[in-house]
Amino acid sequence: MNHSARSRPAAAAPKKPKKATGSRPSPLEKPPSYADARESKALALFEMMKTQGSLGPQYLESAIFEGTTLAVPPDQALKTTFGGDTTEESVCRAYGGSHPDAELLPQNFMTLPSYGDGVVAVGVFTEKGKPHRPLGYIVDRFVPNGEGQRVNELVAVAIDQRSPKAKGLVDQALEANESLSRKARVDHQELTASSIGRYRWAQSGFDFAEPATLKAATAQLKRFAADLGLRKELGPPGDGSVFFARPDGTREPFSWDKLEHAWDFAQLVCDSGPVAVEVTLALDASGQMPRERVYADLGKAFMLGSKYDAKGQRTHVMPDWHGVRPMGEHTPGQRQQAAYQAQRLKRP
Repeated sequence: MNHSARSRPAAAAPKKPKKATGSRPSPLEKPPSYADARESKALALFEMMKTQGSLGPQYLESAIFEGTTLAVPPDQALKTTFGGDTTEESVCRAYGGSHPDAELLPQNFMTLPSYGDGVVAVGVFTEKGKPHRPLGYIVDRFVPNGEGQRVNELVAVAIDQRSPKAKGLVDQALEANESLSRKARVDHQELTASSIGRYRWAQSGFDFAEPATLKAATAQLKRFAADLGLRKELGPPGDGSVFFARPDGTREPFSWDKLEHAWDFAQLVCDSGPVAVEVTLALDASGQMPRERVYADLGKAFMLGSKYDAKGQRTHVMPDWHGVRPMGEHTPGQRQQAAYQAQRLKRP
């Protein structure tokens, strides 16, 4: 649902996976080392995660192993990053929460020291009870950015959108992420919003990191509106039928100069009703990501999906975007996130 690549301190190339022989070592062979055991677990999680979500295997492998070390026990890095008596078990419990239908088992979770005094957390969520069918995964990195700041990079939260047992799992993972980011004294959070995350992360207070993205999104919205025949409704000056549906319940008339943040696009609504778009939500059984036709409010439709012509060519797409959210309590992003969360809690 989301992933990002940012400049980081130079790191050694990831260790190449070893081929498992399946045979027990002879008495004359050296027994497996601590690093070998950690590597085996990390590779097992990687194999589970390749079949979930939309990240390519090469990117996913880089996200887990780049800049990490398997030889160092994680507890020291965890204490350096989060302070106190933080352990891998306690971090696992934070992400796992108390979901009624899903769990994060210790055998499906691990933390790895990353970029010196950072940590990357990797976990696969499964259904409660056997056979523990995977429901998605999280890759969450807490690292210094080389500029004197500590950054949380929410590399990926990929959840099976089709499974009713996964409902609320994203909220639970994000709550843990927020708590751990504050505990780690993070200056800001960052990610790349893709697929369904383009809408969700905007509503959660992540904003465009580069001014050029705001300009590009505005241009795409104009094309999208033209495709829908909404030139008059979007003005200028507009007839009031398109508006911003703010999280506090207020209805704010649309104007182009009010498009200042990513969430402004997400909150657009048209009186004429929902808009049909094609979206990709999850991998199917064959590992492909089929398009699905959905109906959504104007802003959600714009950020989530694409429109296609009769030949199957895309006529519109909101591109993936790099997002940031400062951790200060009174920043615009934090206020938006709090308002959106309050709105979600009011829903039946």
